Amino acid sequence: MKKSLLALVLGSALALTACDNAQKTADKTQAAVSEVKDAAAQKATDTKEAVAEKNSSTYGKGPFFLVYTAEGWNHDADEWIGIYTDRKETREAYNRAVAYYEEEAKRSSYRSRQRVVIMEFILEEDRFREVDREELN
Repeated sequence: MKKSLLALVLGSALALTACDNAQKTADKTQAAVSEVKDAAAQKATDTKEAVAEKNSSTYGKGPFFLVYTAEGWNHDADEWIGIYTDRKETREAYNRAVAYYEEEAKRSSYRSRQRVVIMEFILEEDRFREVDREELN
């Protein structure tokens, strides 16, 4: 009886030790996984920042606004007015262009109506989006 009781106590102690070791291993594994995730997130952030830094050092910080006329169906007749990085300058150029083309349309009957367009270039995504005049206020 003493031997079986001793075996039971030793078996329980071994089982508890094994469970304790398993928990420590699980904790270490979880910490390692967390470290790897953090390192990957940091690398992704560093890469994105490096790309943004490369682009901004080449072209400036932006935003970049392109102002031009758009005839709609015939883009051969589009006229570039300018590229701006300042919202106020963009707004002023847009207003001047609209006034100019409205005046031209009144003076000459052969001149078709021009639509002045503002496009913002989104550097990180390498794409354009049309901007309403009111967005520049």
